[in-house]
Amino acid sequence: MEQREVLSFLIGCCVMAFVILQWPNVRKLPHVRLIVGSFALLFASWGFSVVEVLFWEAGFNFLQHLSSGIGGIYLGLWCRSVFRACHVRGKMP
Repeated sequence: MEQREVLSFLIGCCVMAFVILQWPNVRKLPHVRLIVGSFALLFASWGFSVVEVLFWEAGFNFLQHLSSGIGGIYLGLWCRSVFRACHVRGKMP
């Protein structure tokens, strides 16, 4: 386990606490399910990278990369959805 993996997970914990505490404001974001789902999957990925050292290394390594990949796809879908919504409304810069 590398120090940056633990640090990433701790920063992710702080961001997760912020999202939970600010949920009334966060839920106003456009297509909130995609962006929160993306963060949740990336957060899980960081957690898997910390846990994989303790036991079941191959399994948690697979889960880490799977959740990271799917989280990236969700983030891309969120970006596309926001871009399309802005483009349709004519609010493009």
